Amino acid sequence: MKRLLRIGIVSLAAAGVLFAAFHFTRAQGQAPWKTKKFSPAPKVSQSDLSSKPVQHNLVKTFFTQAYYDGGGPSIPAETDFGLDSPNTFYCWLPCTLEVDAKVEVWNGKAADNWLWVGVLVDGEDLGEGVPVAEVPEDGSIVVGPFDWNVSLQPGTHTVQSFVGADAEVSLVGWHNNYRIYFP
Repeated sequence: MKRLLRIGIVSLAAAGVLFAAFHFTRAQGQAPWKTKKFSPAPKVSQSDLSSKPVQHNLVKTFFTQAYYDGGGPSIPAETDFGLDSPNTFYCWLPCTLEVDAKVEVWNGKAADNWLWVGVLVDGEDLGEGVPVAEVPEDGSIVVGPFDWNVSLQPGTHTVQSFVGADAEVSLVGWHNNYRIYFP
């Protein structure tokens, strides 16, 4: 009786494994009605590339964020407003810092009011702030996504994100992802 019970349990376990393997392999080759057709990518010669792709390994990631429930700070016109405090990290090898973030503002005070975002690495501005969206006067919220990456030498580094606009705006919130990669 015990032998039959063991055989039954082993058979059920084997059937479960086979069932899972079947559905896993089936999922790898999606059903025809879920297949998207894409046009082929244009051929690019090696001379057209600015650099060869390099595999990187993610070694550290951290994020900072804040969201204000209707009462975020007002950002004066043409002022760089620091979103987060300077964040310190250490690279023991040459590394790449990637910043991927978004900022939300509203309550534009003028027409042609451009929102800009930027990143300070070791106190130096990467790109003088980049215009990402126009903030309308109608009180609607605008989301400004931004991303940067920069190669850094071994040592201690700081990173901080900032936002600004041509005319006064109100901050709704922000979320910054910082990632450190080693090649």
